[in-house]
Amino acid sequence: MKLRKVLANVAVTASFVSLAAVGAAGTAQAAGCTSGRLCVWSDSDMNGTYGAYAAGVPVLPASLDRKISSVKAWQNVSYWVFYAEQNYVRPVFCIGASASNPIYLHDLAPWGHNDQFRSMRPMSVATCPAP
Repeated sequence: MKLRKVLANVAVTASFVSLAAVGAAGTAQAAGCTSGRLCVWSDSDMNGTYGAYAAGVPVLPASLDRKISSVKAWQNVSYWVFYAEQNYVRPVFCIGASASNPIYLHDLAPWGHNDQFRSMRPMSVATCPAP
């Protein structure tokens, strides 16, 4: 139930977030983050080390392992689930997105999830785990 509240808050907050707040390097990368991708950055406001993924990542590269601070979710699945451990162990965060309505999280710190994730994967609504 706590997860549903987080998802509702993410959806409401994300609808008010503007791409204009993104830094110059992040702007180009965020614009290149097209449908079918989850894009992550090591710094807030979509700056720093960048990664774009279309499938699950059981082990994040060292440059992003426990370093993700901002996210753009634009995927043709229902949810992206983020895990505190490698190989999809200990789900801690889940966000929803669609191909027509991407979600931008410019700073994960207010959500309590800055620099936590070690793996992530897309999943359907029915399998989005509760923390």
